Amino acid sequence: MRRAVAALVLALVPGLAAALPNEAPVLDLAQSKIRGDWFGAGVSLDLALSEAVPYAVGVLADPPRLVVRFQSVLETSGQPRRGPEPVLVPNGLSTELQLPLDGPALLASASIDWQDDGSARLRLRLDGAGRDGFATAAARWKPAPAMTVPERPAPGYRLHVMLDPGHGGQDPGADYDGIREADVVLSLARELRRDLEADGFEVSLTREDDSFVPLSERVARTVAAGADLFVSLHADAVLIGHATGASVHSLSPESGGSGDRFLLNRLGGAALASTDGDVDDATMKVLMELAREQSLEAGEALAADLVQAMGDAGMPLYKTPRKLSNFVVLRAADVPSVLVELGYLSEPQDRARLVDPQFRADMAAALAEGITRWAETGAGQGPQ
Repeated sequence: MRRAVAALVLALVPGLAAALPNEAPVLDLAQSKIRGDWFGAGVSLDLALSEAVPYAVGVLADPPRLVVRFQSVLETSGQPRRGPEPVLVPNGLSTELQLPLDGPALLASASIDWQDDGSARLRLRLDGAGRDGFATAAARWKPAPAMTVPERPAPGYRLHVMLDPGHGGQDPGADYDGIREADVVLSLARELRRDLEADGFEVSLTREDDSFVPLSERVARTVAAGADLFVSLHADAVLIGHATGASVHSLSPESGGSGDRFLLNRLGGAALASTDGDVDDATMKVLMELAREQSLEAGEALAADLVQAMGDAGMPLYKTPRKLSNFVVLRAADVPSVLVELGYLSEPQDRARLVDPQFRADMAAALAEGITRWAETGAGQGPQ
C-alpha cells in the first residue's frame, strides 16, 4: 500500500521526482557474462543489473540479432570481457540491448536471480533454430511482446506488528484494588509478542517498561518502525453502571486527517517542501484520502477478525464488541490500526480475569489468531 501511495505522489506532485534520489538502473557489462559459439548452437547471457526492471526478449533479422528491451532508461558501466559487444539503443522511456548473432537462435529460457544487496542478474539462454522459425519470431517482435515484470518472491517477508501497551509511567490508566491498567496491558503485550513471534511475525512494542510515552509519539514510533499494523491494548473502567467484556475499536471515517503529517514524513516531507509550493491542496487531499481509505478498510477488517477470533476462543465480549472511534493512537494515515479493550477493571469479574495468567495467555492466543487470520486474507501481505 505504501509503495502504491508513493508512486501516486511521484505522479501527481510536480517536481518531486527531481527532488528525490532517482538514479537510473545500471547494466554492468564488466560483471556480465556472454557466452556462445555464435553460429547458432547456443548462446547464454548473464546480465548484471543494479536492480531488476521489467523486460522483454526477442530477435530481429537483417542482420540477425538478439533484442532485450528494458522498461527503463539504463546506464552502462564497463565493457564485456568476452563475446561480441552489445549495443544499447535508447527507445523513448525504454532501452534496447541488441547483440549480433551469427546464426538463427531462439530464446529457450529467461529468469531473474535476486541478489542480497538488491541487485539482480537477468539470465538468458538461446538455442539454435531453423531459419523459418527464426523469421517468424523476428516478425513478431514489432510490436514487442509484453514485458515480464520481475517480482521478488514473497516468502520470507515477516509482517511487522506494533503492539502498544496503553498508559505507563506517570499515567497508570485505570486503577482498582491496586491493579493498574498500565501493568495489565504490558503483561498481555509481552505474552502476545511471544505468540506472534512464534507464528513468524516481527513484533515491536511502543514501550517495554513502565514508562510514559505520549500518544502522538506512539503513532510516530509506529510509522518510523515501518510497521504493517498497530494494535493498542487497554483495560477500561466505567464510573457509572456496569460494563464487561472485550471490544475492538477502529478509526471512524469521520476522524479527519490528523495523522496525515506522519504519512507526509514517510513519503519524504523534506522533498515535498523543496518543490517551492508546487504541491497544491487538491493534490495533497487526493493522496491523503487514498492512504486513509485503504488504512480504514484494512483496520475494519482487522477489528472484525479480532472480534471473531476472541469469540471463537470463548473470550467474554462486550455487548457491542465492534466500535468506531477517534482515538489519537488510531490516526496513522497509512497503518491499519485498532484499539483492543481487554475488559473493564471497574468490573470485579473482568478484573479477576485480567490478573489471571491463564486468562491472559488465552486472550493473547486469541488475538494472535485474529491477526494471523487478517494476514492470511491478503490485507497484511506486506507493503504494497
